[in-house]
Amino acid sequence: MADASAAAALEIVQAWNANQRVTMLLLSALSEEDLDARHGTGKTVRGDFGHIHDIRLMWLDPYPDLRVDLTTLGSRTTATGPELRDQLGVSSAAIGEMLTRAAGEGRVTGTLGLVPFLAYLVAHEAHHRAFALATLKFCGRRVPTALNEQQWNEWRKEGTT
Repeated sequence: MADASAAAALEIVQAWNANQRVTMLLLSALSEEDLDARHGTGKTVRGDFGHIHDIRLMWLDPYPDLRVDLTTLGSRTTATGPELRDQLGVSSAAIGEMLTRAAGEGRVTGTLGLVPFLAYLVAHEAHHRAFALATLKFCGRRVPTALNEQQWNEWRKEGTT
């Protein structure tokens, strides 16, 4: 049973890493002007990425040692694309470590199980990536069409990198 639990924990972290690769694919395809796109009075695309980062930090609160090098960005962030990529990379690694630790306990926080928590994280981030893409489209910005296929290919990759 221990081997099955370890394998499941590895797959959970691999799924999280695939989610991060998709986020980085999209963010890397955007210019600073793209990141400033805004639909109405809502967040900018930049703000959506800042929000993704901040929600990760919220979930890391019970693990203060994993938050050492992390600061909130806020949905009104002015962080550049490279700064967003850096912060999202660090927060993703921290979430991956949190998932690894939580796998041993079978729970993340409170009553939320590990798999439902992963599903929540991925759904939340996918929602904000989709909102960013909708904002870009609404504002007349073009995202490379190859990005659509690339993001789905990230989910087919094996391994944790």
